[in-house]
Amino acid sequence: MSDILYRILYTGLQLPTPRPETRALFDVKAIDGFSQPICMLTETLNKATTNKEQWIHCPLIAPLARDPSTLNRELFALLPRYTHLLFTSKTAVSIFCSYLSYFGFAIQACNHLTVIAIGTKTAEEVLRHGLPAAQVAAEETGEGVVTLLSNEIKEAKPNIYFFWPRAAHTRAVLPNFFHKNGIRYHDCTLYDTCPIIPDPLPDLTSFDAIFFTSPSGVDSFFHTFGCPPPHLALRTIGPVTAAHLERLLSEGELRKVAKSSE
Repeated sequence: MSDILYRILYTGLQLPTPRPETRALFDVKAIDGFSQPICMLTETLNKATTNKEQWIHCPLIAPLARDPSTLNRELFALLPRYTHLLFTSKTAVSIFCSYLSYFGFAIQACNHLTVIAIGTKTAEEVLRHGLPAAQVAAEETGEGVVTLLSNEIKEAKPNIYFFWPRAAHTRAVLPNFFHKNGIRYHDCTLYDTCPIIPDPLPDLTSFDAIFFTSPSGVDSFFHTFGCPPPHLALRTIGPVTAAHLERLLSEGELRKVAKSSE
């Protein structure tokens, strides 16, 4: 049987390695899994399906760091008093570490902190910048972080003090958890996530699937292209992105989302 080229439009910031775990929405072909993307336009053999996959990198969002002079200096001045450092994105790790010197700290000033990361990629970024190894949520969502923190606060709740450098417009899951449990914390918006429009725009009729990695990426796609053509298989990383995509499609009275098992 000859190989079939299966073209995937990947909308995240960077092509991931190794292969991410995904949720399949609206699969129109019998594709059992994704092989590891190596770089833009790399074709790899999917042994499970004998289909070749071509990953085309087309980022639809970009982080825009806020000028450190606009941030609240007092939040960084409290660094010696915090007990926990919480990261919910790789970008937040990178910007936080790059801004430490601006506020008069070396990376070693964080050695006393317990670091919490939303996922393995964020935890890898933590180590790459020389921060203490992070505890990682089993489920890479805000709800997964809440589950991890629920166990964390049982032993030392009165003394816990969180610092959460983050993106703008994050979900309310974590603030609600902190307020409900009376946990001291400060958050600091380090960056905004901005939509970008590819130039030239890719021809969606030449693809078999679209791969979404965040709700903001989904929003940017709908803003640029409108609803996805019905022939495309839609895939997402994580339940939050899947739910956001489903909501937009449902609001447009489009196709019913058929979620595959994780």
